[in-house]
Amino acid sequence: TFALNDQEAYAALQADMKRIVPEFVKLHITKVGIQSGLNSQAGGVALGMVLRGAGRQPASAISDGTLLALALLTATHNRDMPPLVLMDDIDHGLHLGAQLAMVEAIRRVMEVRPELQVICTTHSPYLLNKVDVGEVRVMALDREGHTVIRPLVEHPRVEQLRSSLTAGELWANLGEEWVLDG
Repeated sequence: TFALNDQEAYAALQADMKRIVPEFVKLHITKVGIQSGLNSQAGGVALGMVLRGAGRQPASAISDGTLLALALLTATHNRDMPPLVLMDDIDHGLHLGAQLAMVEAIRRVMEVRPELQVICTTHSPYLLNKVDVGEVRVMALDREGHTVIRPLVEHPRVEQLRSSLTAGELWANLGEEWVLDG
């Protein structure tokens, strides 16, 4: 229904997919019916993509990273979805350029949907270079296995290093152990 009810957001989603996955041409959604004997029952939809050089492909033939990018973009662009989106390992399956394009796409959506909050985890210092140091939270496990989270700006050396290092470089150099010190 998203594709039918909000064509502007659906078009923006597809434009963002093209920026993240250069081979992406368009989404291909078809209705499928369930056959039961002689009776045809209502079915669902089958998702596919048209890719440059490969033509129409079913979702089962699409890479995990591309499908995760589509899921995240759908959750952010679709105004009927909750305004809070959580994504573990946003960099999963995406090459470096696609990681940066994903962050830029999310930022564009947030300009249109200011109520939207996107919280992601990553192990990519390269991706963190596209965000402000103040947006980064660092996690570590304490001795009991509990998660402790602190803003990167709370590290005692951040102000000293901030002018010469990006957010990703700061995190890569400072690590996580300091989170447990305070």
